[in-house]
Amino acid sequence: MTKQSQTNQQCPPEKMKNPPMNVHLKARRENGRIEWDVDFKSPPDNGKVMIDLPNKSGAHDIVFHLVPTQGLNISFNTCDPIWVDENAQCPPPPGINSDQIGVEDCKDRKLTIRDANSGPGRDLTYQLNFVGVDPCDPVIRNGGNV
Repeated sequence: MTKQSQTNQQCPPEKMKNPPMNVHLKARRENGRIEWDVDFKSPPDNGKVMIDLPNKSGAHDIVFHLVPTQGLNISFNTCDPIWVDENAQCPPPPGINSDQIGVEDCKDRKLTIRDANSGPGRDLTYQLNFVGVDPCDPVIRNGGNV
């Protein structure tokens, strides 16, 4: 979506300082439940998979990709793809309860969010919601900009 100026002219979309962070999610069936393998750069922290955004690094687009898994037809809940809360227990309560996160786009197999990573540092607990299977609930550590 492009921004419009006060004169109603089309302006180019805001250019991101940081390249998109790609996160690959692969579901597997284990003991009758769906478990999630989350693949990106940061190692797990106390057993929880965590995205770590550095202090003063600005906004980041985070793109979650569902990796096809044989025998499982999984898609994002496009009407309610993510729940987020600040410095809360996992899983977070329903909804986006933070000014740091916005959904940019959601399709069946790909969700793009924008994390403002502004203000004081904080942890964002979040849950990714899917159709017909258990959610995935990692953590984003926002370094902030102060």
